[in-house]
Amino acid sequence: MQKRPTLLDLAYQAICGVLLIALAWAVVASLSLYSLYGGDFPEYDLWRLLPYTLGRAVLLGLVLAALLAALTWLFLRIPGRLFARSKRRAATRPFACLFGLESGILLAYWGVFYANSNWLRFSREPRSWFVDALVVVCCVGVTAFLVKTLPLASLRATRRARLGLAALVAALLFLAPIDSPFATIPMRAGTPPAVDPTYDADGNCMIEVPASVSIPRNIIVLSIDTLRSDALGCYGNPLPTSPNIDAFAAQGVLFENFFSQAPWTLPSHMTMITGLYPSAHGCITSIGASRSVDRLDPSRTTLAEVLRGFGYSTAAITDGRLLGPTFGFDQGFELCDDSGGGIKGVLEKAERWLDSRSAGAPFFLFLHCYDVHHYRPPRRLESEFATDYDGKLRELRRPGRNLESRVTSNAFYDLRPEDVSYLRALYFGELRMTDTHFGRLVAMLRERGIYDDSIIIVTSDHGEEFWEHGGTGHGWSLHQHQLRVPLIIVAPSLISDDCRIDEAAGLIDIFPTVLDLLGFPVERAVHGRSLAPLIRGEGLPGRRFLAEAAHLGNQKAILTTDYSLLYNRFPPIGESLFDWERFAYVWRNILRSTGNEMYDLRSDPGEQVNRIDEEPDVARERSGELLDALIGHIVQGGIGAGAQKFELDDETREHLRSLGYIR
Repeated sequence: MQKRPTLLDLAYQAICGVLLIALAWAVVASLSLYSLYGGDFPEYDLWRLLPYTLGRAVLLGLVLAALLAALTWLFLRIPGRLFARSKRRAATRPFACLFGLESGILLAYWGVFYANSNWLRFSREPRSWFVDALVVVCCVGVTAFLVKTLPLASLRATRRARLGLAALVAALLFLAPIDSPFATIPMRAGTPPAVDPTYDADGNCMIEVPASVSIPRNIIVLSIDTLRSDALGCYGNPLPTSPNIDAFAAQGVLFENFFSQAPWTLPSHMTMITGLYPSAHGCITSIGASRSVDRLDPSRTTLAEVLRGFGYSTAAITDGRLLGPTFGFDQGFELCDDSGGGIKGVLEKAERWLDSRSAGAPFFLFLHCYDVHHYRPPRRLESEFATDYDGKLRELRRPGRNLESRVTSNAFYDLRPEDVSYLRALYFGELRMTDTHFGRLVAMLRERGIYDDSIIIVTSDHGEEFWEHGGTGHGWSLHQHQLRVPLIIVAPSLISDDCRIDEAAGLIDIFPTVLDLLGFPVERAVHGRSLAPLIRGEGLPGRRFLAEAAHLGNQKAILTTDYSLLYNRFPPIGESLFDWERFAYVWRNILRSTGNEMYDLRSDPGEQVNRIDEEPDVARERSGELLDALIGHIVQGGIGAGAQKFELDDETREHLRSLGYIR
């Protein structure tokens, strides 16, 4: 009579199944990574990666094995005719756990893929579905083959075999918690860190300060969140979205090719105030992927700290908690008010602060508004830009229907041209309202006699997609519609009127530019350069910029005025290969099959024709430039060293959910 298996028997078989599946998983993953990236990473060592990958797979598999073994043991204890009369079923009982384990892993894998492809909207490619379905079919086939052909005796284990297996599992579990082998491999020599910093962590100048300008100038920065540059009239939009900003731009300098270094709010603004790339200042974790997120480390020097060290009053009045004390944005600001209220509320608070400050002292005032982010313009402005529309988005436009959240989280399966036009109309309506309030800001500064003695900067943190690449919102790619933002600088008697500059510039340049325009020493350790020489007509050598999306599996891009190269593939360069807190986001780059992208921005500014296959030599050269630039600033800034981890509270999460960053 067939002996009914014990829980120990099932556990042993489950461990065997774990090792079998983990080994196949680790080998395939390691070979795939090696075949894709071995040429790009000279120090890549397949045999160092294999045991690490295997250890991770075992750790995950054992959790499932313990649960499935227990469930199988209970299931086999159920009396009844189903098991009493079937010798064939009795013979296959020892394989139940193996089959259940592999099926469970496959179902979990399929579930993650389905969630990312549909709920999180990471992949819409039919090839991804086909390849993933093929993997599932093959794995189920292998399982069925094992169950049918593997003799029962092969799973009969002696004590020696059990001890050997236990030792192997212990060794693999020991490997699982250690860090990625890539974390300690110096792939290439990079730029050495600055050994003589210009400013310390508190913003105090460490070198002799040259004579400054005779009149200390105020600094006012307005960041209009989610504003792509081509939405403004001064950047070519034929619609009347920004008459006040256009008139303002005619009084100063406008940068026609200005790039953000990240496609969402937190890393972009931290880059703006530190002059560092996102992977250097470290505030990069997606707030939608984990409760443990990033706060700017106090060791990083901010523009507000430097200006405060020179006697400036400093204040930041922002429209939400991403730019507030919660994430460390308050460093150097005497006042950091993140209570929001839209641009109207922000400007009212700014006016009160200006009236309350000490007369005569120079100040740095940072303003930020989310209005363009919201898609909720007044009806009169909506009707000004929207044609007759009665589609599905009209219902979502109603209060409480959360159109903004759907747009920001890229949650639409398809949009018709009229739907996209309606979204643009709402966006333009919000911009027109913001522009109206901006006109009031300029009038307020003139009334108080501040305008002529100030350097006023208007910019944005990132753009917005309107289905150019099959998506909406921002934070989902590093295409031009996400990264091209405005930069307008007006400083009466310091900057000539109606100046347009074609050379590339980026958010990393704001920090050193402000210091240079004021006559203060430019921070040596920042990644940006002062734009003052361009403003004075002196010119700068052609430049390239990086853009980073760490929350998307660490996508990277290199940008110039002539081309863009998007490095979409996994693994991230110089960073942890396995970030389990952002597990779902890393899967995007494993599953998608688009590969890298390269565009000629002069002839194809909308990035519609991927030229990477037509020009492989150029693509290889630019990939090398991307790697060199990235390694250089990682070495200089200290990758991951510029942020502190903390847990988001429920109130902050709810605020961010209202913006669409968390669904």
